[in-house]
Amino acid sequence: MGFHQVELEPESRNITTFTTHVGLFRYKRLMFGISCAPEMYQQCIKMALEGCAGQRNISDDIIVYGCTQQEHDERLNKVLDRMREKGLRLNKDKCNKRISPEKSKVEAVTSARNPKTASEVRSFLGLVNYCGRYIPDFSTVSAPLRELTRAKTKWIWSSRHQNAFDELKRLLASAKTLAYYNSNAETHVIVDASPVGLGAILSQKQSDGNFRPVTFASRTLTDVEQRYSQTEREALVVVWGCERFHLYLYGKEFILVTDHKPLEVIYSPKSKPTSSY
Repeated sequence: MGFHQVELEPESRNITTFTTHVGLFRYKRLMFGISCAPEMYQQCIKMALEGCAGQRNISDDIIVYGCTQQEHDERLNKVLDRMREKGLRLNKDKCNKRISPEKSKVEAVTSARNPKTASEVRSFLGLVNYCGRYIPDFSTVSAPLRELTRAKTKWIWSSRHQNAFDELKRLLASAKTLAYYNSNAETHVIVDASPVGLGAILSQKQSDGNFRPVTFASRTLTDVEQRYSQTEREALVVVWGCERFHLYLYGKEFILVTDHKPLEVIYSPKSKPTSSY
């Protein structure tokens, strides 16, 4: 209902007139359906918050940030004071302190019953995909279920599919809250490859000395890639992981973590094949 917080000028109201069985009505406030409404609303919110440091808005989605907890809280209080001054209201249920899976989405997955058809599997995976970046090795874990969605695959729900289904629900329910990216923090990229998928985690050292994930990434291997040797798959995930997190890693020193020992030899400066390129 954000649009309705913006009052229209009296001379603009007539163009919103519409007919009903009891007569003509017109809007006094900004309405949905007007082509320029999103741009107008974006500009109104931007103007309302003008001068408040440490905030950005896209339409009525507002983020407040700071280098320290104190700075963040001070900026947040100023934004809230400005919103109160302008007569704007916030939806408490949509206010978040950090990045994490939306509760309603998580509950919808954890309470899901076993799929009975390929169509139901697609629906389940579509819902889980919403929170896929919070789940390590999502592509690998979900591979058995995705097999059932292929056109020529006969429907047989086995223990393999049940385990994948239960594991996805468990991982989502226990998904860790992501940390904010810090360009000055020690950064690790952890990569791994399975016979069916690639997985990568961007993790950073926090003020308490512990590492927390900033984001997860995964993808399914193509039919050709699934025929790669294990070493080739592990090398592929190294390149893919660095490319996927390019925005975070470009121009920055980071540690790449892999559990595939042969890659140390392949990527070593003393390796003849790599030094020839």
